[in-house]
Amino acid sequence: MPQRTAFSDPGLIPKASADGTWQGCGFAKDCAPEPRRLCLNNVWIRQDFCTTCHAWRPPRSKHFGLSGFCVRRFDHFCRALGTVVGQGNYRSFLALLHCVILLNTCAVLLLLLRVWPARGSYWKTVLWDSPDLLLALGYALLWLLFAVPVAALHWWLVFNNLTTNEYVRNYYGPRGSKGLQNPFDKGCVMNIHELCCAVGE
Repeated sequence: MPQRTAFSDPGLIPKASADGTWQGCGFAKDCAPEPRRLCLNNVWIRQDFCTTCHAWRPPRSKHFGLSGFCVRRFDHFCRALGTVVGQGNYRSFLALLHCVILLNTCAVLLLLLRVWPARGSYWKTVLWDSPDLLLALGYALLWLLFAVPVAALHWWLVFNNLTTNEYVRNYYGPRGSKGLQNPFDKGCVMNIHELCCAVGE
């Protein structure tokens, strides 16, 4: 599962040819065009031109310097995996998070069952005499303390059809505010359907 997330295409957008003009736009190479506005679901959003990839970036995409490409529906850079998470590998990233939670929950339960028969204060002695058991329990609990909040955040983002990048930068403001509305939010059920059933754009 980590290999699928780390080594699959996160949604890289192919670069346009750098032939002196910006992808047929007629702009000189030393001056990039101004951002343009797009209307999506009655909300105007900004579309930027990437001077590195020589193309207009689709909505929700971002240029990621380490890869040298724009990433479609850029979510975040995962330091644990050393890869970008975008449209192409977001589902496998969520599956990996849930596998980590399931694996470490099972590990904690099995370790506690190992200690459970020791009633009274004897379980403290068992843990003290078996430092490997205590270390394994602590390791599994640390992974759970990391993975559960991250998974909860990502499911909240899925319910609202947001990316981590949009959430951190507060692109659309808090829900119900009079600021810019999220043009991609289709309601909780349709947002989940889009994540689970949608094929690549």
